[in-house]
Amino acid sequence: MAHQSIPGTARDQRTSDSDQTVKSVERGIRSKSRVRNLGEVFTPKKVVDDMLDMVDHKAREIESRFLEPSCGTGNFLVEILRRKLRTVGEVSQDHHSLEFNSLLALSSIYGVDIDKENVAESRQRMKSILCDFLDRRALNSKYTQGFQGAIDYVLKKNIVCGDFLDGQHKIFFTEFSVTSNRMLKQRIFRLSDLRRKGLLEAAQPRPVGEKSEKNYWEIAGQ
Repeated sequence: MAHQSIPGTARDQRTSDSDQTVKSVERGIRSKSRVRNLGEVFTPKKVVDDMLDMVDHKAREIESRFLEPSCGTGNFLVEILRRKLRTVGEVSQDHHSLEFNSLLALSSIYGVDIDKENVAESRQRMKSILCDFLDRRALNSKYTQGFQGAIDYVLKKNIVCGDFLDGQHKIFFTEFSVTSNRMLKQRIFRLSDLRRKGLLEAAQPRPVGEKSEKNYWEIAGQ
């Protein structure tokens, strides 16, 4: 397994992008026109924290899955990721387990938004938090080759643009699951199928596609 270096300016750029997002979030809105046209109002951090505190034990589980149906710029998504990463830091014993568990935590978080700009910002914020987490553990210069591509791949599959109310048949999510030999297997589901079956139904929805198991750093190459 090869390792790749990360440009020294990447973290500075992520910090700059994150600062811009935080300013928008603290204002509660981007603009009055977006409130009028999209009904867009950001959830304050205190409200996010209070709500997640009620399910903190689940939010900290690496593989527990969360779906935010109107994710905006990712206020709930990034806080769930932060809580999961605390657990990742506690249980990961070496370089590869840290990468593997970090990617697994990321792959368990899903978001939908009707606005492409919000989707892009949510992805960027989540990637920034994950990379900063790894940077603090001295991994900024030795990611496994393919790992950064895997991060982008998961974010592209899990944080998507779509209409959660009227367009569920057009939204697809990838389920990432761990095999017995610690590889990742992917199954693709249509959101409308998942919603129609529901958690209490005996019959489980059939995936519309599957991908063979791969090492975590190889999944973007499928």
